[in-house]
Amino acid sequence: MTDNLNALLAAEFLNADQLFQNFEYSVISLLNSTKSIPEIEKPGVYVYHENEKVWKIGKSNSNVKKRSLEHIRDNTDGKMASLKDDKNMFINFIVLKNVKKIHWVYAIEVFLESHFRDTNNLEIHSARF
Repeated sequence: MTDNLNALLAAEFLNADQLFQNFEYSVISLLNSTKSIPEIEKPGVYVYHENEKVWKIGKSNSNVKKRSLEHIRDNTDGKMASLKDDKNMFINFIVLKNVKKIHWVYAIEVFLESHFRDTNNLEIHSARF
């Protein structure tokens, strides 16, 4: 999924590799870790996925790791809590290289939500769109 997301962003956003970084972690490893992960504790977009199926896309203006895991805690859409033990569930974090360019977080979220909704490959749709 990381390569697919990078290709989508590169095709849509000029100089995407200079604006963002993309990190992938398993949900289980994030939930079981007590260590700080500074590269994903900043503004960005998260993409929950299992293989090529996208479950949820969202954003955070401050700490994308924290925001993404709140969906499991809060059982968003009555489905997210069940993902906590799924060894095939991953989250991609698309984070800004320069946190002053926060407007890109909004653009990336809208772009990815629209793309995966249009391809009928998004399990949980955002109420904002």
